[in-house]
Amino acid sequence: MEIKLIAVVVICFVNTVTGEQQYEKTIDIGSLVKWGSSFIINSGKNVTTKPQQSGFANVKSCGLRFSRFQEKIVGGREANRGELPWQVSLQLRRGSGWFHFCGASIINNNYILTAAHCVPDLKPSEFRIVLGAHNLKASTGYEVIATASKIIAHERYDSRRMSNDIALIRLSKPLDLSGKSGAPINAICLPEKKEVTLAEGESLLVSGWGRLSEGGAAADKLQVVGVGYISNNNCNRYYPNKIYDGMLCAGFENGGKDACQGDSGGPIVKCKSGQSCVLLGIVSWGYGCARPSNPGVYTATASYLTWVSEKISKSRE
Repeated sequence: MEIKLIAVVVICFVNTVTGEQQYEKTIDIGSLVKWGSSFIINSGKNVTTKPQQSGFANVKSCGLRFSRFQEKIVGGREANRGELPWQVSLQLRRGSGWFHFCGASIINNNYILTAAHCVPDLKPSEFRIVLGAHNLKASTGYEVIATASKIIAHERYDSRRMSNDIALIRLSKPLDLSGKSGAPINAICLPEKKEVTLAEGESLLVSGWGRLSEGGAAADKLQVVGVGYISNNNCNRYYPNKIYDGMLCAGFENGGKDACQGDSGGPIVKCKSGQSCVLLGIVSWGYGCARPSNPGVYTATASYLTWVSEKISKSRE
């Protein structure tokens, strides 16, 4: 799995129903985003475990997995079923099928969190939300299909700088996160404070159904890869004057491991054996996929805790 600079004017989707063909469409170019999502082109238009009152998941249950977790990862691999129960697939209808275009994360029973560049011009009725999925071409019968009632993109999202690349999606109906339904879904914990201490090179996990290599085919089965944390100071060496507050970098000097087109909006998390996982970032942008000296750049969720809480609270009014 891997990330980066997409310089084409064609949108490619993987058919999650038949897997027989891809949908391609040339669209009017506004501004090219440096990375990805399956949209590749940005239209240039402006788009606009904690206490319950915060709107975040309860600390006693969030971030827990339903299957055994492999602590050490060598290269990308297929995730175990139930290993990443917060992972979401956002899908567009094309013809008779549905196509994965971005990832997202469950943060409570009413909301999922994704990247603003995934939903710049979308209306809630134009896509569906698939939770608890593993193989997008083969249903287990336990997936949850949901719809959106509202999209809340950050009001200061900048498609050229890729800053404030974050969006909330409110679900039409609350999710059952009790486990009683049999669906392997659960919320991911958000950081408990704005400042998160990470060691240089500390292992983080990125997951999604994005392309398995730069320019390659997208994954049918959910993939996960371990990447090393890179401080913003060091990341500025790779991307001079492009790393702003609210961004987080991860990858390797020699490349080889990364997120890629189609992983946009999905999670980068910190997991430790015997502990809950925490959502540290949202897949945002980068150059190419797993290229040397081109790490992935993520929206740092810790920088947006107040924004998330305020938007959820306001939505209840």
